[in-house]
Amino acid sequence: MHLSSLLPLTVLSILLWSLEGALGDPQILLLNKGCSQYNATDLSTFNQNLNATLNDLRVQVTNQSKYFATAQEARGQDPVYAMFQCRNYLSTTDCAACFSAAAAQIRNCSAGANGARVIYDGCFLRYESAGFFDQTTLAGNSMICGNQTAVVASDFNTSAQQVLKDLQIATPKISGFFAATKTQVSGAAIYAIAQCAETVSESGCLDCLTVGYNNIEVCLPNTEGRAFDAGCFMRYSETAFFADNQTIDITPFLQQGSSSKKGAIIGGVVGGVALIVIILALIALLRWYKKPKKVRRGDILGATDLKGPVSYRYKDLKAATKNFSDENKLGEGGFGDVYKGTLKNGKIVAVKKLFFGASGKIDDQFESEVKLISNVHHRNLVRLLGCCSKGQERILVYEYMANKSLDRFLFGEVKDSLNWKQRYDIILGTAKGLAYLHEDFHVCIIHRDIKTSNILLDDEMQPRIADFGLARLLPEDQSHLSTRFAGTLGYTAPEYAIHGQLSEKADAYSFGVVLLEIVSGQKNSELRTDANDGEFLLKRAWKLYEEDRHLELVDKKLDGKEYDVEEVKKVIEIALLCIQASAGARPTMSEVVASLKGKNSLGQIRPSMPLLVLITLIWWSSDNIHAYGAVENIQTNLLSKGCSAYNASNLRSFFANINETFAGLRAQISSDKNKHFAIEDKARGEVITYAMFQCRNYLSKTECLSCFDTATSQILNCSAANGARIIYDSCFLRYESERFYDETNEPGGGVSCGNMSSTVTGFKVAAQPVLMELQQATPKIKGFYAATKTPVVGGSAIYAVSQCVETAMKTSCLNCLQVAHDNLQRCLPNTDGTAYDAGCFMRYSTIPLFADNQTIDIAPFLKQGGSTKKWGIIGGVVVGAALLLLLLFAWIWFRKSKGVQRGDILGATELKGPVNYKYNDLKAATKKFSAENKLGEGGFGAVYKGTLKNGKVVAVKKLVLGKSSKMMDDFEGEVKLISNVHHRNLVRLLGCCSKGQERILVYEYMANSSLDRFLFGNRKGFLSWKQRYNIILGTAKGLAYLHEEFHVSIIHRDIKTANILLNDDLQPKIADFGLARLLPEDCSHLSTKFAGTLGYTAPEYAMHGQLSEKADTYSFGIVVLEIISGQKSTDVKGDEESSEYLLQRSWKLYERGCHLELLEEGIDPDEYDGEEVKRIIEIGLLCTQATAAARPTMSEVVVLLKSRNSVEHLRPTMPVFVGTNVMTREGNSTSSSNANASISIVSAR
Repeated sequence: MHLSSLLPLTVLSILLWSLEGALGDPQILLLNKGCSQYNATDLSTFNQNLNATLNDLRVQVTNQSKYFATAQEARGQDPVYAMFQCRNYLSTTDCAACFSAAAAQIRNCSAGANGARVIYDGCFLRYESAGFFDQTTLAGNSMICGNQTAVVASDFNTSAQQVLKDLQIATPKISGFFAATKTQVSGAAIYAIAQCAETVSESGCLDCLTVGYNNIEVCLPNTEGRAFDAGCFMRYSETAFFADNQTIDITPFLQQGSSSKKGAIIGGVVGGVALIVIILALIALLRWYKKPKKVRRGDILGATDLKGPVSYRYKDLKAATKNFSDENKLGEGGFGDVYKGTLKNGKIVAVKKLFFGASGKIDDQFESEVKLISNVHHRNLVRLLGCCSKGQERILVYEYMANKSLDRFLFGEVKDSLNWKQRYDIILGTAKGLAYLHEDFHVCIIHRDIKTSNILLDDEMQPRIADFGLARLLPEDQSHLSTRFAGTLGYTAPEYAIHGQLSEKADAYSFGVVLLEIVSGQKNSELRTDANDGEFLLKRAWKLYEEDRHLELVDKKLDGKEYDVEEVKKVIEIALLCIQASAGARPTMSEVVASLKGKNSLGQIRPSMPLLVLITLIWWSSDNIHAYGAVENIQTNLLSKGCSAYNASNLRSFFANINETFAGLRAQISSDKNKHFAIEDKARGEVITYAMFQCRNYLSKTECLSCFDTATSQILNCSAANGARIIYDSCFLRYESERFYDETNEPGGGVSCGNMSSTVTGFKVAAQPVLMELQQATPKIKGFYAATKTPVVGGSAIYAVSQCVETAMKTSCLNCLQVAHDNLQRCLPNTDGTAYDAGCFMRYSTIPLFADNQTIDIAPFLKQGGSTKKWGIIGGVVVGAALLLLLLFAWIWFRKSKGVQRGDILGATELKGPVNYKYNDLKAATKKFSAENKLGEGGFGAVYKGTLKNGKVVAVKKLVLGKSSKMMDDFEGEVKLISNVHHRNLVRLLGCCSKGQERILVYEYMANSSLDRFLFGNRKGFLSWKQRYNIILGTAKGLAYLHEEFHVSIIHRDIKTANILLNDDLQPKIADFGLARLLPEDCSHLSTKFAGTLGYTAPEYAMHGQLSEKADTYSFGIVVLEIISGQKSTDVKGDEESSEYLLQRSWKLYERGCHLELLEEGIDPDEYDGEEVKRIIEIGLLCTQATAAARPTMSEVVVLLKSRNSVEHLRPTMPVFVGTNVMTREGNSTSSSNANASISIVSAR
């Protein structure tokens, strides 16, 4: 906006303005504001550091009259580095006023944002969590142009260009990096300034102003323009914004070589400062390294440390993967490439580098995968170690799987190496992982892309489900989602592929297909030709099963002695049930797990013939897609290939469109020997396909068509992706579902450098001006194409070519080539380099790319601007890309601040990790922890009901520090553990708070309080049999997850009815993890001091301190008997003569066959089945066996609970009576309860 339009000015005020400049005006027109999307880890320390740095800056600006100031505060793990600079023409008062405005504005960023910047006309303010004082250019650089054109546009344009170019050259040589000039032109004046941060180097200042000049030049011939970047600012205007006497004569600084001494001095100072910063950083790093040794969190929970995802630095991942080299590449797919990386500490990781699809939705996929995989934790799901987001790069870091993916063992280089047991374990593990996602996580997650390449194998050949980029959440009140198709054809359920109806049963279908592939060793898309008529896997599997020849489906490489025939038949039946045509006919994944672990099939259900999905027939029919055969007379070096993460909605229409658009493109190229560019689009109903092809102008028609045919054959491997691109040295091909013809810059761009360095002295010096001239000339040449040959003294010639798509605008072509030019600088002095982007291509080589008579004289297109000799000025990030990225960050921030966030990506329900609450907020929420809000109290603290500002009701557990430091360990242990475990039957930690000696945990609120209230308290007798059964089953599932499904075994140590909370639907949630311990994989048990609650404690643990997960099983058995009987384990039943504790009573009744007498009175006999009650009592008694080995695992308990059969083959023996069961009742039977009370639970009492 033009400054004169902001304020109503009279003639007098204009006169005063021209005389007095900017006096009395802090110039706080907001140009740019940005907030980091990452928050500090410790908000309290971070805010202290931020306040300290801002106060330091304020003192420097107001008391010391500085125009430039830096400050830093590095307490704790969240240091703050801050910088402020105002324009040198402002008065000290105005400078201070601008600082105040900036400081107020920057605090509007979300609380805890670990970085932010504010840029005004008069000043800028920035803070970060890492040092940035020497930064010059960032992707966020941009420009703002006025909206009025100069009266004499040509004169103004020429003069302004020269003024800005002079400022660009002179400012880095002036002390303080500031220059201001006034230049008369055609009855008007041009006021212009340039300024760099004082902490950058002279070359850094020049680099930054070069980018600034390129950006601001776009504004001409408008009368006003501004350009800003991380390390510099540039502005010109026809309106005076400083006084005439504040100009600086820059003429002496326009002569080359005048600043060598000054540069040396500045370099020395900067070097000294850098050395100090490095020393400080090393000290901080040393302190950080030592800190964990004091805390010793491993001693709280066990030897294995629990860690959440961390944010990796881009340069560390780049180094770990050898610059993302092909040597380190593990695989590639439509969404990105995966590389093997070795971190500085020697740890090997898998680095997944995403690239942007044409639809620009990669950030959604990135956020989706990070958010989701950070929340789900299961032994059969791949673990996310961290992520990285830098500029347009999006990277995920996973645990490394040396055995890679399952498809490699079924169809790849190690085909036929899996035995039957390994295959069976992979099937079972995959089913467990899906059952967790669908039923055991607190909200249902649909993976949407289950296939063999997304199942990784660890060192022990155990499966890990990977790639959650397409995952969606299914709200509890919905049976399915209606959504656009995404996934992989051949694995897709018919109701989803055809009608877009997505439910968890779509994953069950995909699992069924994978199961058949594992059994047979045949791809689902592979046509089996050993029969008279070719058959796909699904059809073949059904046919063999129907004819009772199921063993013929088994992979011929398997030894028949390895497997049990009935087990194979059961697995094939399960697979066929999973691929039933109707989603309702498919089993749930928990039913699949139970069947796989049991000796029975899925009840009496017999599969019917599956629907041979239309999509599979469409895709794999060779008549539907025409891939032109590639001619081999031209070498096509593949530079980049990308497939959209989203698939077409109507596949038949989509494939027809693809055929016609590709045919249309080929026809255009064939029709004219000089035709090297073509676009084509087709529409069928709502399905539209846009396509573009371009080859280099030096190719012949035959060579161009050859490259086109190669590109089409390759791009069709993207399956039904609704967008794809492929780029070769000689051509590129792209199609999308949305119009893209005017796009030029996109994150899919890149650079490819040759591996030979030139031996010719001066090669780099010769190549740089060639590339700069191509960048400047090509946008001015008709057809946007240029090719040159330049001799090199003492060596061969440099062949160079640049090209833009013909549908781009001239300015867009220039912007695209600027980025390409900057990228190619990395290749020099190598003898070959190629840069490519959505709308342009640039290459140089010492190898002849074209004939000498195919060069173009570009000299006539270089006259304007006089920049042919200024090739050394490094171009910055172009305006288009900068604005795109700026808008991207703004949109992410907007979504975050408005709460829209990632719910749109995954579904309506949002996933959140634990947060740090403010003490004052929790104090207010609980009415100062009032007795009125108290829900319960224990030996280690009290639990309060709290209502947060947003109306959410929570349970606030306030721990009280004892005389020892054990409470600190308990607090850290509970936070560390429950932040990592996520299961529908485990209580969810919402956040925590630590202030002084106060330690507070915030949990989801359970209005129904704890189970003991319904068994022994004021709600006794309320629970029906079905509700009791569901509580038993849910508790067993939660424990099975802790013991066997989390990536390390967790022992709760305090399972009891008071620690089982009930939600609104009376579903159980295991609570209170303060005593939990981790059991290392190589240990059968831990020898440790007793902790827990007597009456629920296993004998080997209470008497000998031998702790294993079977101690929890014992406690669970006691809880089962309490739930059935409504009797406390420590209560005595009967008179003085025949009194019995619960365990004794249960065994006697069971042994006599009178098990129904154990049921609590008041339960309606019509509600339960007698055999089911007997089975559950048997399970309770099995869990309380005297020896740990005789007790079942909790996953076995889950299977037994879901089974309809008795457990007589595991008939229990008489349990040992320990703890309170052997105490006398002469006055001391109740004392043990208080003396050995465990940590208080979080419940609504």
